Amino acid sequence: MINLELWNLTIMLKCLWNICSKDDNLWVKWIHAYFLKGNNVMSATVKSNSTWILKSIMKQRPQVNNLQQIWIEMLRKRKFSMKQVYMELVEDHNRADWFRLLRYNKARPRANVTLWLACQNRLATKTRLKNMNLIQCSLCSLCKEQDEDLDHLMFSCRVTKAIWLEVLKWMDIDHTPQMWRDEVRWVMQYTKGKGWKKEILKLAFSKVVYGTWIYRNRVVFENVSVNMSIAKSIIDTIVHKGWHYAKYKAHIATMLI
Repeated sequence: MINLELWNLTIMLKCLWNICSKDDNLWVKWIHAYFLKGNNVMSATVKSNSTWILKSIMKQRPQVNNLQQIWIEMLRKRKFSMKQVYMELVEDHNRADWFRLLRYNKARPRANVTLWLACQNRLATKTRLKNMNLIQCSLCSLCKEQDEDLDHLMFSCRVTKAIWLEVLKWMDIDHTPQMWRDEVRWVMQYTKGKGWKKEILKLAFSKVVYGTWIYRNRVVFENVSVNMSIAKSIIDTIVHKGWHYAKYKAHIATMLI
């Protein structure tokens, strides 16, 4: 589904790009002749008597700082890519949103740092390492069926998907794991507002991402065999951490019955 707010922003940025690139049309020439008068587009002062559309376009200039690389590239090629800009804005929007998963998250720092790295797609998955020419094979070490990128590892892989499903079942949450970014959005949506279950799910998500990553590393570097009981040990860590908080104790006790 298209984010209309970001799509409208993309359109405004296209208008700004047209002015910056001095696109060969009458409207752009009029802007340069009667408003800018030789001043730099990005630093020119917008007069109070300027048209509302020009004011609206010029208000988007700070957004260019987040698109610096592709903006310069498009100016050089003299071609504006609506799709490229929109996708970059969506990516930036998602990066800002996932910080809510870390806020007030009761998981230990190691788990939250791992989640933070995953949200930025910075985990050293086999696909990333292969792209950097550090390894030759990118096949998933757990299922041996597909390349190990973030989307596969969290949680398209049948092994890791089963782990996450077992934790969700323990929490009495009926949900089918999706692709990584969709899963992050689902957790953010589910954990909006207040409530013990929302807070425990946030804790559980960090623990599952961290536990899955540690388990994967043990399989890769310590030749540990694939063991489907890993979900139980992750649940144990969730219980242990949550038990330190009085408001969670009764609820966790209920889930243990």
